[in-house]
Amino acid sequence: MGLALKLNLETPGTGLQLQLVAAGNGLGLVPLPLLRASAHADALDIVSLSDFKPLIDIWLVRPRVLGKLQQPVERFGAAIERQFKDTRRQRAA
Repeated sequence: MGLALKLNLETPGTGLQLQLVAAGNGLGLVPLPLLRASAHADALDIVSLSDFKPLIDIWLVRPRVLGKLQQPVERFGAAIERQFKDTRRQRAA
């Protein structure tokens, strides 16, 4: 199965993350377009992996009673769920 990836630092944006990686403070996972647009792109190496497929969990955390926000939050959750299902279907086709 491979080794577990331990997250030691979470940054509020890719700029700081790539700056830290360029300074030799570990590895970073960022979309390629953001890496290429970074001021630190020349100081970073890209490691290509053929068998790396990170899993992402998305949670919608909310209180039990939302009052007037109940319907908008339910619609938001349903829209996110539909988008993931559509994307999964497109990839399977």
